[in-house]
Amino acid sequence: MAKYNKGKSGNPSGRPKGAKSKFTTALVERIEDVLTKLDETLLEDIEKLTPAKRVEAFLQLQEYARPKLSRKEHTGEGGGPIEI
Repeated sequence: MAKYNKGKSGNPSGRPKGAKSKFTTALVERIEDVLTKLDETLLEDIEKLTPAKRVEAFLQLQEYARPKLSRKEHTGEGGGPIEI
């Protein structure tokens, strides 16, 4: 087992900043295993959804792939209404 130098920071765990613990590494591996198993049946599961639930899933998932557009308010001079 590797021992880390505590250095000047006096880090009580002895790990460099950002290093993952054995628990975190094991947890990430378990989550990856579950996601891999779910990925195998994902398309079949989506096809079984009602159209409304499919749209809801699409709307929830797109936030992770596409940036949200910011809302902008247009105002006229001095913050008043826009005059045409």
